[in-house]
Amino acid sequence: PAPVVNQSAVNAQAKFLEERKAMQAKLKAKKAAQKAASQPAAAEPEAKVKGNKKEGGGEKIYPSKFKTVSVVEPTQRKEGGYFSSSTYWVYKFVVNESNFVIRRFRDMVALENRLHDSCPGCILPPSPDKHKLRAIEEGTSAQSLEFAQARCEEMQTYLTQLIGHPILTNAEPLTTFLTLQDDIGTTWPEVSSSAVTRLKASVDVDVKQKMKVFNVGDVTDDSPQLSDLAIEENERMNTILQAVPKLENATILLKEQSEYCGNVGVEMTKLVKDFDGEMESLRVLSNTLLRSARRSKRAALELSAAVSPLSQQHKLVHYEKKAFADRQEALKIRIAAGRTVEAKQIKYDTAKQDRTTPLEKLKQIEMEITTAKAISVQRKEEANIVAGRLLSEVEKIRAERRSCYISACKIMASSFAEGCRERRAIWEQGLETFKREIEKEEAGGKSGGDGGGKMRSD
Repeated sequence: PAPVVNQSAVNAQAKFLEERKAMQAKLKAKKAAQKAASQPAAAEPEAKVKGNKKEGGGEKIYPSKFKTVSVVEPTQRKEGGYFSSSTYWVYKFVVNESNFVIRRFRDMVALENRLHDSCPGCILPPSPDKHKLRAIEEGTSAQSLEFAQARCEEMQTYLTQLIGHPILTNAEPLTTFLTLQDDIGTTWPEVSSSAVTRLKASVDVDVKQKMKVFNVGDVTDDSPQLSDLAIEENERMNTILQAVPKLENATILLKEQSEYCGNVGVEMTKLVKDFDGEMESLRVLSNTLLRSARRSKRAALELSAAVSPLSQQHKLVHYEKKAFADRQEALKIRIAAGRTVEAKQIKYDTAKQDRTTPLEKLKQIEMEITTAKAISVQRKEEANIVAGRLLSEVEKIRAERRSCYISACKIMASSFAEGCRERRAIWEQGLETFKREIEKEEAGGKSGGDGGGKMRSD
């Protein structure tokens, strides 16, 4: 006969097994949690909120993943065919003392443009520019190694400033520039190896840059703080644009004056040697000219070093104007988005009053209004972020500018005072010596009779 099965016992046993499995799973999960808690967790980078809270421009700032960047080993390469070819320099960019990428100078120019587009409101540091003599040298095949080494130092200084910036250091263009191992022209068309691709991309970049121009009063800023700041900075930037070139020209004139003075002194020295010591008074004058020339040259070098930080501020004006233009562009976009919402709302009200309007059309307009409002909110947030960046950046460069002006003015004033005092002493001493030599020559001429007088007149 078939065995009798106790169904209740079977159900109880199955329930017991399920409960035991659940208990084992709980114990396993608890042990895993305790093990994970005992191990030190990977510390996530703490984000700092940066921006002006009143303007709503607070944004999270993360620590930089780039610690050091060095530019070394410039190498000259050649491109082109048999009939037409050109040479250019490539540089090795060592990142964090371990990884490296190969780039050329035009990649740096593209990096600046892309950083400006990806981080509106940020004031970029002045980038290495093409000097007047370098433009001629770059067009020739005989580019010197000194030229490339000097550019290495400039690019390294520029990249060090970029990775030290709290926002630019984590920007996507900078990350691509320092980490992409392949030819960057495959990602950035403006530096592509194809001339047609570069030309098309450069035209688009020029159009974007011409559209963004900072003019006070173009767009009325709804923030009184930013509006007042724009007026103050515009006056200050115009003053810098006018004053710094005058200081640079004054330094150039002082240097040229020292060169002319030295050339005259050298020629007079040659003239005295031709007369075999018969014109000691002219020898005194030539020595005085040479001493004055050396002192003027030293003063020109000191003034050039003092004006150098001001020249950097002069270059920075261009990027500060771009940052204010970004704010104006963000305001224009925000205003346009708000007007789009108003137009959609008017369209909806008009269609709702019309009883013949289908319900589906009303729903479609409602969806358009919802989308337009979402875009308007996004544009407002973007404008606030730009405002927060701009306030922070301007405050930082104003502090740097203030300390730069004070130190530069002190150095220039002391250099001018010391240089004028020493040059005056040189010429006064030369004048006394010159008078004594003239008296000696006159005395010698009288004792020598007519022959001495004739020699002196000659």
